[in-house]
Amino acid sequence: MTTQPVSIYGTDAFRDTPDRMLELAVYAHARLLTDPRLETGPPPTLSVVTFRLRNANKQRNQSFLAALNATGQVFLSSIEAEGYWLRICLLNQRIRTEHVNELIDVITATIEAGSWRNTPRSG
Repeated sequence: MTTQPVSIYGTDAFRDTPDRMLELAVYAHARLLTDPRLETGPPPTLSVVTFRLRNANKQRNQSFLAALNATGQVFLSSIEAEGYWLRICLLNQRIRTEHVNELIDVITATIEAGSWRNTPRSG
């Protein structure tokens, strides 16, 4: 017999999740805005945050995404909409502010590690 998530967490956890995920997405967006090495997309209206390396082409941002995911600590995706953007999607009802802070720390550490810099900056 399996235990259903609703019986474990209760209905409030699921009812409140969309609003809480939006709050966390707004928080993540605000944190990313403070890093001059990054460009952010529009303020989130759902639980998705877009960003990319400032002054970098698609290939360099793809390398940066691969380096982020290679850490094994995060899994981000990308989207092409008026350019190439990395995408944070927050959906799990157990995500908390400390998880978003850890995500931003991984992004910052990956920028500073620079392993993705082997690709051209623009072009």
